[in-house]
Amino acid sequence: INAINWKRGNTLLGTGDSISVTTDGYVTAIAEQNGCTTKDSIRVYKPVYVSNSGSNTTGDGSYGNPYKTIQYGINQVPENGKVYVLPGTYQERIILDKSVKVYSDAIRTGDASAIANTIIKPGTNGSVTSTLSNQTVYGLVNIKNVYGKNIELKGFTVKNHNSSGWPENQYGVITVENANNSNILFEDLVVRDNSPSQ
Repeated sequence: INAINWKRGNTLLGTGDSISVTTDGYVTAIAEQNGCTTKDSIRVYKPVYVSNSGSNTTGDGSYGNPYKTIQYGINQVPENGKVYVLPGTYQERIILDKSVKVYSDAIRTGDASAIANTIIKPGTNGSVTSTLSNQTVYGLVNIKNVYGKNIELKGFTVKNHNSSGWPENQYGVITVENANNSNILFEDLVVRDNSPSQ
């Protein structure tokens, strides 16, 4: 390949094997060799950041002004977007009901200690309701009624959940229900100090 040109619309963003993109939108890679041209477009999403010191009211989801809760970050990010969760303890239940990637700093920066230092555990609410699908769920980490989605949760400690409730399959530490044709990836998770249902 002689060159790869990266464009947004008709604007040339750069050439070479890679570029740095700082705004949302579609980027097209155009490769030419021996008079033949091929091109492919990809959607680039600006990630959303979450921190214990953030705010769901005044935050904008940027690294410098993050949201406070994981669920709020999930709600704000577009389909196929990324949520970066900074180290801390997040006392909340979450529902992943769209294509989304939720990563700790273990993935974002390669800091392996972030797995132990980025904790999801129950808060005072016994359930969470999705703003996207209006579903209410009772587990700690929930995936429910998703069809053909790509969901990733990487680099967390998930703990201190009591799985009591009926039906039992809706109160688990990690609950996956009706996820037909979806690609779901849990990686670098520590699941500990949880109580089974009686």
